[in-house]
Amino acid sequence: MTTYDGSIRILDDFKGRFSSTKYEFTKDDANQLMRVSECLEKLEWQRRCAGQLFETETIKVCVAQNRLSEFRNEKLRELVESRRKVQELNREELKTENEELKILKDDVALLLDISKRFAADLQALRTQEMRLTRENEETISALNRGLRNKAASQIELNNTHEAAQNTRIKADGLMKKMETINKELNAQRKQTKRSIVQLEIETANLKEKLDAQNARNEVLRGPYEEAEVTLAEINQKNRLLTNGHEEQKIKITELRKAIARLKDTLASQITENARLSKSKKEVDERLSGMIATHNTILASLEAETKDLKQKKEEATMNTENLRIRQDNLKKDLEEAETQTDKKKSLIVNMLKQTKKVEEDLLNRLAEMGQLEDEIERMEKDAALVKSSSKNLITTYQAQLASMRNQLSAEQKERVESQRKKRQLAREVVDFKAEYNRTLRNAQRQINRAKSKKAELIKEQGILRQNTQYNLQQARELRQYIFDLCKRSEEERREHNENIKESQKNLQRIMDRATETEANILLETPGNEAVLANVKTMSEFYAQLKQAQVDLTHEIRTLNQEALKMNTENERLAKTVEEMIQQQEDVRKDLIDRLEQSITEIRKKEYQIYVAGCRIKTTKIENSRLERAMDHQEDDMRKICNDWEKIMRNKAKVRYRIYQLQQNLMESRDKEVKESRESAGAYEQASGVLQSVFADSQLRREAISHFLEGLFYYIQKVDGYLGNKCDITVR
Repeated sequence: MTTYDGSIRILDDFKGRFSSTKYEFTKDDANQLMRVSECLEKLEWQRRCAGQLFETETIKVCVAQNRLSEFRNEKLRELVESRRKVQELNREELKTENEELKILKDDVALLLDISKRFAADLQALRTQEMRLTRENEETISALNRGLRNKAASQIELNNTHEAAQNTRIKADGLMKKMETINKELNAQRKQTKRSIVQLEIETANLKEKLDAQNARNEVLRGPYEEAEVTLAEINQKNRLLTNGHEEQKIKITELRKAIARLKDTLASQITENARLSKSKKEVDERLSGMIATHNTILASLEAETKDLKQKKEEATMNTENLRIRQDNLKKDLEEAETQTDKKKSLIVNMLKQTKKVEEDLLNRLAEMGQLEDEIERMEKDAALVKSSSKNLITTYQAQLASMRNQLSAEQKERVESQRKKRQLAREVVDFKAEYNRTLRNAQRQINRAKSKKAELIKEQGILRQNTQYNLQQARELRQYIFDLCKRSEEERREHNENIKESQKNLQRIMDRATETEANILLETPGNEAVLANVKTMSEFYAQLKQAQVDLTHEIRTLNQEALKMNTENERLAKTVEEMIQQQEDVRKDLIDRLEQSITEIRKKEYQIYVAGCRIKTTKIENSRLERAMDHQEDDMRKICNDWEKIMRNKAKVRYRIYQLQQNLMESRDKEVKESRESAGAYEQASGVLQSVFADSQLRREAISHFLEGLFYYIQKVDGYLGNKCDITVR
């Protein structure tokens, strides 16, 4: 079972831990705080029990006051009876005593009115105290709600702070990786754009070359047709068996010139084919470079996946560290429980001290009752002053000595109670200073957490903007690649159509060439040169056809490579999307963990707040007890002052009694002397007797006046005692 000191120590430890930036709550901390709150609730219950005991003691004091009032009324009745007896002895004295009784009755009525007013004031004060307690409970509930909200905000701030630190670390790593990926993607995008531009340029060049080739084929068709015309003419000449050999030679020379032209065109075509093969090699090299870059990107993506796995492992390690921190917090909470036990023991000691003070007050009230009894006895003895004055004086002296001893003891006890009160006040001041210090530290931590939360929110916004920008860039790249694939497909179709048309034209030319060859074979041997030219032309056209086939094959390979690049780009886009999805999953997991830790910390902070409220209520109760002790000290001072007044009045009464005794002794001596001197003469004796009767009358009047003064002082003592009882009840 923990005490008040133990709970305070636990809270101090929590304050020290909260001051550290890497502190995290655990379930053991929450359990320990719950135990502290239970202990404080028990202390509150004990305090209420003490308050109830105090109320019962006040009721007892009220009962004692009623008994004292009844006792006072009885004494007043006895005094009235004694006064009646005196009235029977002396009518004049009775008149004066009646007047004094009326005055005393008026004083009693006034005192009763004052007591009633005092009771009404006490009732009003009690109602006001109840109202103030209700208001305090309402304010405490409002403070509980406010502190609850504050605890919730603090928990949220702590959780967001931890989450922000983790996300900041991860975000820095991800930002670096995203920057590297963006750089690589930008470089790759630039390279792809350059390669696409180069491919477009090359396709345009190929189109131009194909157009030039078609034009050349068209140009070649002219001499071939001319050759056909010439062959037809030769055939006609051969059929007609004309002797136009000179014209045939001219035509042969023209054919040779055409063959030379064809050879030149063939050489230029061969050079163009070589240049095209070189460009094809360059395109192959570029494609291999692009494939290598794609492979590097894939390797980087695999490395990023490995990094994500390592981050997951780090997250698991962080959870283990959190568990270790929870164990440490459990130990700290156990220490705090020990401190709360000590504080509770202090509170119990304080309650015991208050009980002792109350018991001392009750004892003092009992002593006051005893003193009142003694005063009543003194009154009775004063009524019998004539019979036993010496005994009364001795008893009064003994009683005064005992009363002085009691007053000195009470003064010592009062000094001791003041010392205890000062000690308690010092302890309360130290506790208040420590509590204010903890509150200031908590406020500083809250402000730091708020600033860090704002920074983390800004960084989150920047990360979201960067991710959105990267996604937009990836979408644009995909769209660009898709458009490029469409354009390359359309160009491929156009090239295929052009190639098919050129193949058809070549087939026609080859058919015509075969026809011409057949026609030439049917001609005379003189046309061998023409046949050779036709062979060379057929070889040239075969080479041209082979070049066209190679070009179509290269175009197909280029299309296949473009399709591969498209598929590779799609795969890269998918991997990027998967990475983004993994990042989102990790972020959601972190958010869930942070929310769970936030809820746990909120509960713990609420428990801490409840413990603080209970400590505050104990402070309020301690202050109330201190005020009650101050009132009691004031009452004791008043009692001492009243007793001093009583002692002064008793001294005056004693001196008056002494004077009366001296007067009585003198009167007795005088009577004896006068009786001895007046034995001779009757007249002198009668005069002496008359003088004696006169002296006795005077003595009787003096005794009556003395009794009136004594009754007046006794009434004053009763009034003081009644006021003292009222003060104690207050």
